[in-house]
Amino acid sequence: MSTHRAITLDEELLNIIASEVRSSPYVIIMSMSIVAYMLYQHIPGMPWVWGGWLSLVVITQFYRMYRLPRLPLRTHRPAKRRAREAAVVNSVGIGIQSLSLLAFPFFTPFEAAVQTMIFVGMGLGSMVAAVGWAPYTLSHIWLTLVPVYMLWAWSGLYGPAGTLGILIALVGCAYSVTLWLISKRLYRMNEVFFANHAALALALDEAETAGLARTRFLADASHDLRQPLHALSLFSASLRMHQLNDRTREISINIEAAVMALSSQLDSLLDISKLDAGVVSVKISLFDLSEPLKRLCGEMQTIANAAAINLQVECPSEAIVRSDPALFELLVRNLLTNAVTHNRKCSVRVVAFAKSDRWEIAVIDTGVGIPLEEQERVFEEFYQLQNPGGAPGKGLGLGLSVVRRLSKLLKVELEFVSAPGEGTSFRFSMPVGVL
Repeated sequence: MSTHRAITLDEELLNIIASEVRSSPYVIIMSMSIVAYMLYQHIPGMPWVWGGWLSLVVITQFYRMYRLPRLPLRTHRPAKRRAREAAVVNSVGIGIQSLSLLAFPFFTPFEAAVQTMIFVGMGLGSMVAAVGWAPYTLSHIWLTLVPVYMLWAWSGLYGPAGTLGILIALVGCAYSVTLWLISKRLYRMNEVFFANHAALALALDEAETAGLARTRFLADASHDLRQPLHALSLFSASLRMHQLNDRTREISINIEAAVMALSSQLDSLLDISKLDAGVVSVKISLFDLSEPLKRLCGEMQTIANAAAINLQVECPSEAIVRSDPALFELLVRNLLTNAVTHNRKCSVRVVAFAKSDRWEIAVIDTGVGIPLEEQERVFEEFYQLQNPGGAPGKGLGLGLSVVRRLSKLLKVELEFVSAPGEGTSFRFSMPVGVL
């Protein structure tokens, strides 16, 4: 199923026209009112002429305001048919406005210039508003510009405009041709843009489909591998219960260490695949911060001792927060694992302290730190700063990717400060709860 539907140029034209028609009728009515006033100056005793024409203009403009915004919504009809309907409605409106050109011979040169300026402005505005769409541009050219410049030529040959009228007619014809060429170029640019947009939408769909397939594969594979891995762990533990010689015992210990490393990697894969698949739900409750923090530090103590890391937890017993305890524990476990795995001979502290109406939680180490140019990349999947080649024993580089996803899911703002040789600090806060 397509999640990024590529809108067609016809559909976008309908949307543009619907947006433009919310304001343009008022400008057109005011402009035509000026023409009607000029006409009134010459035939004051015939209000039905200029008044009737202006009434037709008002009616057609309000019909445009009613009809055109509804066309984008009628998706059961092909977009091209709706676009043609918009062009017909527009042409009828232009045709009624152009009836005022019948008064051109009665106008003074100044009034004729005003009338010409109004029609030229409306034609240019319509072309730009409809991104050079041919039906709009041609309607203005053939129904207003060509007639008005022919009238200027007539005025130059037989009327009071003289040579000036001929020059205006020649310039106007050249302007109309230029307007048509510009409109074609503008519309062609939009065709290219929408063709690229359609290709991009298709590429996004394919990328998301591939990403979803990868996520499902990771989730299924990680889950299926847990069972034989768990069995292997049990066999290894059972083997150690027997009397073994030193060499066999060493092999058994190595097997157990390998099983633990593989289990940790599978846990990371399963965590990130579940988060990407959107199947993890947040279950808010009140819980004591000190209990999961102390338990996590206890779990990491053996690894910390092997790396000569002084692991400490500082959390008051009255620290109660309101969040999802399981996801909170997973977030801190990944931060703690990251700090202990990638450092040696340093201290790692897990600290919780009250700040206003929230509890601040921080995982702080005095290890190697992270250079500024690498600090954003550490959140990328499978990226390891000190293990670019993916050497075994350092995990998969998913811990901080999981942390970033969890922080967004829990709606906590993760603060990250680090410098080479000065260690790293991750901080976030959670609302205070009362048991």
